[in-house]
Amino acid sequence: MIFALMVLALVGAALVLVAQSSGSMTFQTRRMTYEARVRDLQASARAWAATHPGRRGPTALDTDALGIPSGGLKVTIAADGEVRVEATCVLRGRPVTRRRAFRPPRRP
Repeated sequence: MIFALMVLALVGAALVLVAQSSGSMTFQTRRMTYEARVRDLQASARAWAATHPGRRGPTALDTDALGIPSGGLKVTIAADGEVRVEATCVLRGRPVTRRRAFRPPRRP
């Protein structure tokens, strides 16, 4: 009888550890998915800016084709050639916006 109670306690402790680690893995997976989506949006903005160098002012790009639900992408090409990217993704039900600026490479 004591052996059965000890095994039951050990199984319960193991289940608690598994539940905690799965919660941590879920959080890490969501965070990594969000970061990958932001990188994809920023790469798309760079590619768009490279193919549209003469466009000035802000331009909102469609994110539906990238499979990013409730995402947004705004690209602004300044007069001096600087490209500003504003990428918006949803993380845990809240929209999070990341901004980044870069200069496109010079064409030979």
